Amino acid sequence: MPHNSPRGSARTGTRANRSVNSTSDRDLQILAQQVRTLYAQLPVSVPTQVVGAALLVAAMWGQVPRGTLVTWFIVLCAFQLSRLVLYWAYQRHGMPDNDDIKRWRAWWAVGGGVSGLIWGSTGMVMFVPDSPTHQAVLIVALLGIATGAITVIATDVVAFYVFTSGVMAPVLLRTAWEGGAAYLFLAAIGAVVLAGILACGRNLSNALAGSLGMYYQNLELIEELKAQRKSRSRHARRRKPRTAPRRSSSRPRGTTCGSRCTEWACSLQRWRRRYATPK
Repeated sequence: MPHNSPRGSARTGTRANRSVNSTSDRDLQILAQQVRTLYAQLPVSVPTQVVGAALLVAAMWGQVPRGTLVTWFIVLCAFQLSRLVLYWAYQRHGMPDNDDIKRWRAWWAVGGGVSGLIWGSTGMVMFVPDSPTHQAVLIVALLGIATGAITVIATDVVAFYVFTSGVMAPVLLRTAWEGGAAYLFLAAIGAVVLAGILACGRNLSNALAGSLGMYYQNLELIEELKAQRKSRSRHARRRKPRTAPRRSSSRPRGTTCGSRCTEWACSLQRWRRRYATPK
């Protein structure tokens, strides 16, 4: 009956633990990069939202009470300013470690959800029942905000879902509440578009996470190959036999025993030819 030796079981357990640790470290690296990307977008998204809010207020001016419009705009600007404060705090903190990265992500996600609710409140306070034109302007503006979130927030799919749903759900519910075929069709079209936006954001988030995973996995493979190469070269130097230094012959060329004997025989033969007397 085959059985695994304790040494083989220990090796298998060590490899499994190493694989689990490597996977968890890679997940933290991916999360850290996602959070860095989210905070890097804040200096761009905050002014964009303020400008978009100003344009929406201008479009609704005269149709919605001015006090309501001014109050909503001040609330949005104050909250976006707090988002910039959060960004400056993140930049001053520097590169967060593995324990802090989840907390920074939670702060960002909560802020994104509140921002979505502020935008979504326009579906209640700026909805003009007697003006289909202003209703269409409001829905198109909110769809633009939700669509723009794909490239800004889709790095974190949970925050993207919260923000986009908070932006679009109130106005769609308010439109459907009006009743009638036209309003119901308009709400249905908005819901279909919202579903498409959510699907695109999810696909983009998965693609970004996969790319980051492959990037960090390749870095780990490169480091592993470098370590294996160093280990092999070190073992090769240890196993290389030590050869004795080659001794150079101190005899000059032509002074070996064989060459001297040949010279003597030739000399003797020449002497015999010269001095031997013929019989």
